[in-house]
Amino acid sequence: MKLQMEAQLKREEREAEAQLLKEEREQAAQLKREEREAQQRKEERELRREEAQLKREEQEREAQLKREERETQLKREEQEREAQLKREEQEQEAQLMREEREAQLRREERELEARLKQQEIEANKVDQELPEEEGKWSRADGTRLTNTESLAKIEDKLQHLKGQQSADLTNLLRENASLFTDVPRRHRSVMHEVEVRDARPVKQSAYRDVRDGSPCA
Repeated sequence: MKLQMEAQLKREEREAEAQLLKEEREQAAQLKREEREAQQRKEERELRREEAQLKREEQEREAQLKREERETQLKREEQEREAQLKREEQEQEAQLMREEREAQLRREERELEARLKQQEIEANKVDQELPEEEGKWSRADGTRLTNTESLAKIEDKLQHLKGQQSADLTNLLRENASLFTDVPRRHRSVMHEVEVRDARPVKQSAYRDVRDGSPCA
């Protein structure tokens, strides 16, 4: 009986020890699971933070690119506006220069016409003052020259010259417009004779006295 009780106690002790060992192992396994879960949660939180950080950085880069694109667009628009304003200013300056040139040409034409009229008036006075025996001179075919018309449109006839050359020659011709009348006149400043014999005129017909047909001296 005593031996049976001792054996019973030993079995109970072994079972208790086994139960304790089992509980300890379960607790240890539980602790490990909890630690693993805690570690996983920690890693997940860190991963989410990293993803959020990457997302913020990506958004910042996109915002920076948009700002740079907007600034570039604004600069291009500003440059285009400046270029447009510059072109408009140049066009306005060119228009003003054309208008000034046209006004200058009109003034010069009016002045030339006035000088030619004055010269014609003075020439008529000279003709009236010449002695009657000198007669009046005209082209043999009775027509007039076109010097007045040519002087009025002298720029068109000098287009083959460069700008400064054309301007110099135009000024010279207009300053001496009295030498280019439509009807040749005579004066007593210089007297000369040109021996042409029977040569045919190259440029224009000879002028003759309408009274007796004698050539112009």
